[in-house]
Amino acid sequence: MHRRLSASRRFAVLSFLCVLAITVLVCGGASSVLRSQLVVHDGVVIGDLASRLFTSSVPASFFAAPGAAPAGAERLREFARSEQVVRFMVYDADGRVLWSDDASLADRHFGENAKVAAALRGETIAEVGQPGAEGHHSTLRGFPRLEEVYAPVRYQPDAPIVGVIELYRTPAALFAVLDDGVVVVWLLGGTAGVVLYLTLIIVARNCSRTQVRLEAELAEYARVLQARVDERTRELARKAKYLSILYAVSSALGRSLETREILGRALDELADGKGFEGGWIQLLPEENDGVPLVVRRGISEDVVRRFAARADAVARSGQACVVALEETSEGRPGAEWTRGLVLAPIGIGDRPLGALAVSGPGVDRFTPDDTQLLSSVGWQIGAAVGNARLYAATRERENEARVLYETIGRFGELKDSQSLLTAIVEGAVALTQASYGGTVFPDGDDMVAHRLVPPERRAVVRLKMAGCFAGLTFTSGVPQVANDAPNDSRVNQASARALGLRNLACVPLQHGGRVIGVLSVGDKEVGPFTEQDVVRLRAFAHHAAVALENARLLRETKNTKEHLENLVASSVDAIVTLDPRGRISFVSKGGQRMFGCGDGELIGRPVRALWACGPRDFRTFRARLVRSGRVENYETELAMGSGARLVVNISASFLRGAAGEVTGILAVVKDVTSLRRLHEQIVRSERLAAAGLLAAGVAHEVGNPLTCISALAQVLKARASNAAIREGLENIEVHVGRIGRIVQDLTQLSRPTPATLTEASLKDLVDTAVNLARHNPVVRRMRVDSVVEPALPPVRAASDRLVQVFLNLILNAADAGGNLTIRAVRARNAICVTFEDGGCGMSPEEMRRIFDPFHSTKDDETHLGLGLFVSHEIIRQHGGDLLAESQPGVGTTFTVILPMQELPSMSEELA
Repeated sequence: MHRRLSASRRFAVLSFLCVLAITVLVCGGASSVLRSQLVVHDGVVIGDLASRLFTSSVPASFFAAPGAAPAGAERLREFARSEQVVRFMVYDADGRVLWSDDASLADRHFGENAKVAAALRGETIAEVGQPGAEGHHSTLRGFPRLEEVYAPVRYQPDAPIVGVIELYRTPAALFAVLDDGVVVVWLLGGTAGVVLYLTLIIVARNCSRTQVRLEAELAEYARVLQARVDERTRELARKAKYLSILYAVSSALGRSLETREILGRALDELADGKGFEGGWIQLLPEENDGVPLVVRRGISEDVVRRFAARADAVARSGQACVVALEETSEGRPGAEWTRGLVLAPIGIGDRPLGALAVSGPGVDRFTPDDTQLLSSVGWQIGAAVGNARLYAATRERENEARVLYETIGRFGELKDSQSLLTAIVEGAVALTQASYGGTVFPDGDDMVAHRLVPPERRAVVRLKMAGCFAGLTFTSGVPQVANDAPNDSRVNQASARALGLRNLACVPLQHGGRVIGVLSVGDKEVGPFTEQDVVRLRAFAHHAAVALENARLLRETKNTKEHLENLVASSVDAIVTLDPRGRISFVSKGGQRMFGCGDGELIGRPVRALWACGPRDFRTFRARLVRSGRVENYETELAMGSGARLVVNISASFLRGAAGEVTGILAVVKDVTSLRRLHEQIVRSERLAAAGLLAAGVAHEVGNPLTCISALAQVLKARASNAAIREGLENIEVHVGRIGRIVQDLTQLSRPTPATLTEASLKDLVDTAVNLARHNPVVRRMRVDSVVEPALPPVRAASDRLVQVFLNLILNAADAGGNLTIRAVRARNAICVTFEDGGCGMSPEEMRRIFDPFHSTKDDETHLGLGLFVSHEIIRQHGGDLLAESQPGVGTTFTVILPMQELPSMSEELA
């Protein structure tokens, strides 16, 4: 049906449907908005009036004690009658009906009501609808529609909401306004739709009339345009023909890179069905090494000679021209070139190369387009000739670059000096197309020439520097060329005749502004040495000089590297390098032996992990290094791979790059563990010597008086009857005994008593020491755990003295507080017995003096400070060691290390 209707009718139908739909949507939406706004406004007014009436008539206590009808119920009923209210209900905050004009609804709850909940939040809800949705609507179903209003009840503007008033009204005036308003909206909307539709119809009719007028104008314009297109098409056809000729010539020229072949292909394409009968191309003599080049097709040589000068003038002027050819005297119709000839220039940019001459059937046959076409062909030929020459030059440069690249590439592979010199000379000979070549180096006042190419004619010639061609090149630093060597005064004539030289070229071998030798080539195969040959040879000599200098530096670097590697490998001290992040990047063989690690085991590890003296000592070392850039003889301790500690002396400095930036750290680590032990032994020996002298002096000077004092005190004590005097004499005896024990201990330190070595079970020794310690009340109050590996072999030792050491360590742990754990395990070739307590611990200052004689951390006057000193000496005399670790507030761990090697089976003195 739509296909049978015209465009205007289809537009009218569609416009009617669209306007109708828009009118219905707009009027429906407007009616809904109008109804909603009127109802909401009326509901807000009625709700506010009802709330004010209720709060003024009913006290707030009604919501606190509901049940009976409110005091102002009559006023509420009167309000209901005056405002056309058919139902008046009051809800509390829980949604329960407190009062209603219908007594049957009082004290009822009708479930969840979203409108009541909204009113409790402070909103006033007003709607128009039909009754029946709620439980109490059964009494209202006689009304077709009602206005339902929910209003909050509050007794002060800022007071909380205590309830909700629900009103059902039948306002006839409001309903009439709503109905009349909807009718008015639809009438106005319908009127606007009709006006819009009529407007669209009028606009569409005007557009249709304008379309008919424009179609007529377009038809007339199309006829005029078609005529112009036909004319332009014919013109383009001519241009296309010329372009096809240019394309054919360009394609033919692009298939060759040889000058004569390019010229021949151009003539063949012009004569091959392009309307031209023949022609020739001639190049200027200066563009062909001084000899004119002529290529012709389909034309006699006589015509070429006759018009050669005219073609030469066209080439130099750059202006094409058309000339007439005279008929032959015989007047035969087939006579050659009796009509017309076009001469066009050939060039590259502003540079003339030659001329193109093309003949045709007559002078009037050649149009300006033909002349322009042949001029374009001429410039194409010029570009092709230029490309051919550029290609030839490029091939020549490519060959030179290939020789240069291959020769220079060999420089990096050759390590032997003689092989490198031979490669340099072979490259120079190939680059200049010479017959022989060599190198010349100074030797005092002489120049020693080594002829290396060809190999069968190798020779060594020694000449005076001041009287030879190479010497002049060496002293001046400037390339020298002698193309007539036998007659050149700069060349040594005797040497030239002996070698049979025709020509010679020498260039200096320079590096860093210093001439180190001369590179020479001679007897060029074709022609003399040109300036271009010298330029190439000089560039080549520069690379050759760099290669020779690199070879020399490589030899020196290799020798230096081998020397340094031997020094590093032979060093007993550890040589260590670190990266900027403090990670180990190299460890010498001496360092691997020192730290007890394999090759590469420490690489990548942070050096801080090897620092055994704690973070503070490491920060001190690092601060000194950063502050001064170097550290010398810094003594500290490093952890070995086995867990033991090394006392080392470190000297370190920064490694810097070419720009001065820090690239790493170099450190030389010297093991001074044995030196420290020797120093400690010397100190200990000095202390023992001092203690021996003290013991001898005390024994001699104090022993006898003490004996007298003790005897007299005993006599006086026996005779004294006063209790205070007897107590004082007893104190004298106690202190005299203490002095005697001190003298005895000092005497034992200086001259230990003999002891017998026997095999003993370590478990029995530990148990014995623990049982003896149990007599101490402090030990009985602490927890002592003893763990001894059952597979431990027996030890050969002085049992009583080991028990003395173990007992001393247990009592010290008891004084420190906390529990004690004793462990005995096997560690490689030794037995380790650890005493670990959880006491108060010791500070680093106390740890440094822990094994000093007469040093004690206890305040009790009964402790002399000799226990750990004596214990350390006993363990040392057994060939072992006594180690201590402690942290304040954590506890202390003493480790007794006893060797497992065989000890003498006979009794001996442990001195």
